[in-house]
Amino acid sequence: FSVLLSYSADGIYNFLGNLKFIKKSKYYYVIPNISIILIILIILSVSFPMFTGENIWDKKDGNRRSWHVKIPDYWIGIQNWFEKNDIKSKIFMTPKGGLYNSPFDWEHGFSSTYTPAKVLFKNPILFFDSEPLTYANKLINSIYASFNPKEIIDFSKILSFLNVKYVLQQNDLNWEFGVEGTLSPIDMKKILQNQESFNEKKSFGKLDLYKIDDDFFIPKIYTPNRIIYFQGGIVDIEYLSKISSFNEFNGEIGIFFSELLDINNIPNMDYVSHIFLKANIQRNKDDTNWIYKIDVPFKLDYSIYLKNSESFKNHNIDSISMSINDKDKKIKIRDFEDEKWIFLDNSKLNKGSYKIEFSFLDSAGKKKPPILLDIAIKADKESLEKPEVIFKEINPTKYEIEIKDAKYPYFLVLSENFNKNWKIYLNKKSLPENEHYIINGFANSWLIKEKGSYNLIIEYMPQKYMNFGILISSLTLFFSISFLFYDFIIGKKGNRVSK
Repeated sequence: FSVLLSYSADGIYNFLGNLKFIKKSKYYYVIPNISIILIILIILSVSFPMFTGENIWDKKDGNRRSWHVKIPDYWIGIQNWFEKNDIKSKIFMTPKGGLYNSPFDWEHGFSSTYTPAKVLFKNPILFFDSEPLTYANKLINSIYASFNPKEIIDFSKILSFLNVKYVLQQNDLNWEFGVEGTLSPIDMKKILQNQESFNEKKSFGKLDLYKIDDDFFIPKIYTPNRIIYFQGGIVDIEYLSKISSFNEFNGEIGIFFSELLDINNIPNMDYVSHIFLKANIQRNKDDTNWIYKIDVPFKLDYSIYLKNSESFKNHNIDSISMSINDKDKKIKIRDFEDEKWIFLDNSKLNKGSYKIEFSFLDSAGKKKPPILLDIAIKADKESLEKPEVIFKEINPTKYEIEIKDAKYPYFLVLSENFNKNWKIYLNKKSLPENEHYIINGFANSWLIKEKGSYNLIIEYMPQKYMNFGILISSLTLFFSISFLFYDFIIGKKGNRVSK
């Protein structure tokens, strides 16, 4: 446009200079020059906001904030802290925020499509994605969906599956204009302070940093000491968080979601140590009670639990009558701690569908109104001893793993988003693809049956192809430059000879 403007100004100048009445005027040299001055003045008047900064949005209008961005000192402070102490561990961001709905109340205000931590920090950042494409994104979104200040659940063990080490609460995000489900700092504080594994908190201005206890932290590559089969999917994270209070979920475990597995074509059930079933809840025919329907995948002894509730005290409930496919059993309710799981019964169940119905009775045996409660149904099998694992990160797409004293088949977990292009090699031979499974709702796992001590390599193949492509391109560039240089030298020598 500047070139066109120059030609236009020159054209106007020449046009005015060639007019007969101007040529005859005594102001022949003045009038064309005045036109140039007017053009310059018009340009300055139009671009005046550029000099004052008024051409950049600097107002507060709903979730829109100023485009004059000045990063607060406390964000710089926490950025420096991570660069000094830990630049590799994953950070889970709260509150929810969201795409095009993350207004930050900074000095000039600031609106972003995502958290500024993604730009400021070198660490991997986990945050809400309004258009989740990967298993990990869907799992993260399910965690946000489970946030409820009125019914707080402990989601810290779910975060450990994601290999998260820190949770960063952004109190400067204006939650009122965030995406639906974004909670206030007060509500988020209630939730975060009631997480079992958060043992340390640091504050940086309007930012609160929580660290997950080392006893709960799961490394990026590990062998689970227990394998859990969970009859559900990623959308059932809230229920999974509730049953994670069972001891079976402590330590470095691995969870297979039934939704993500083909149960008829998978050998790993022989190595599953615990099974948790999820019940589908509905009303009975006369609408007087709740019925819990379950599908039992394997013939085993199953333990049935009911989560204690204040409703027992509020309704003066003394005992529970439990019916499994019309077989009744009465269980006395004792003084259990609130929100603790109550063991009801142990039953051997064959593969198939069952319905469980509860009736609540007072001390006189009178039936009380039905109460909707959480139940847990689990089966326990023997856990196999796992080998010792030591791993080294060559780069984010390649890992060397040392296995020591493997006595039984085991699962090796890589906490990266599941992709068939992740390959594992033993003695330079790739393990079969049918032994590569989705674990923990998003991660990679391999069933390895080799015994003894040995080394493994995990590698992301597209990166290998890319490195090969870079090598070919570099060699092509080198030979092209060499040829041009050679041609230039030969050409000069040829010119001298001809002269």
